Amino acid sequence: MSATYEPIATQTLNSNTSSIDFTSIPSTYTDLVLVMRLGFAGSYNNGFRMRFNSDSGANYSMTELAGTGSTTRGYRLSNQTSAWVSFDYGVGQYVYSGAFTVNIGNYINSSTYKTAVTRGGNIATASFINTNLWRSTSAITSITILGDTGATLLSGSIFTLYGIKAE
Repeated sequence: MSATYEPIATQTLNSNTSSIDFTSIPSTYTDLVLVMRLGFAGSYNNGFRMRFNSDSGANYSMTELAGTGSTTRGYRLSNQTSAWVSFDYGVGQYVYSGAFTVNIGNYINSSTYKTAVTRGGNIATASFINTNLWRSTSAITSITILGDTGATLLSGSIFTLYGIKAE
């Protein structure tokens, strides 16, 4: 079985912002893929996150493996108010850039929790893979990408949401 990626929406930031939204996600695909090339500004150990359907309850969990070139780390966070996409791994850089891919499987299924697998990294600090669980059986109809408190998504960042159709 082959899969076809179809672009749903692309957003290019013309100014710095704390969040962006993908709304009215159609239910005509089997899976979603969110590709991000972005600049990010935040304080020590800041990162950026995502929420599904504007859910800000403590309904997210994350397991992550990361490497900095000289060390490796593992994290497990429960009862979060959003899913983690990226972290600044203690290097303390205020500004960095990176590429990230988020795969969201079976996003329209109304009888299972949703899983989002993120792969990425940035040129200054780390590479990682994480798995987020959103404990909801609702179909995903919107995604919000947001910086931690005081963090900013920088002008020039590009976000593209794809739908995958199985053939």
